[in-house]
Amino acid sequence: MTMIGTVTANNLPDSQSESIEASNVLTTTVSQFEVVSPYLTKYVSEQDFNFKGLFNKVVGFLLQREFKQQTLRHMQGLKRFVEEAALKQG
Repeated sequence: MTMIGTVTANNLPDSQSESIEASNVLTTTVSQFEVVSPYLTKYVSEQDFNFKGLFNKVVGFLLQREFKQQTLRHMQGLKRFVEEAALKQG
């Protein structure tokens, strides 16, 4: 399956938007970063999945929970990466 990703808005360090398109789905993501303190950032990710075709829409509906869990795993992975990089820099 071929997927094409496009950054649609790059307003880092505050936010970033992107779209990922495949033959059966278009996913749009808006990520926002809010400084809570010098050592803490709040990361909010909003995703929208637009499935093409009835079958894909049904499968997408049935897998909503898995999409949310996968997103959480990706966010936790990013958190670990950033925290480890910060520790290395001292």
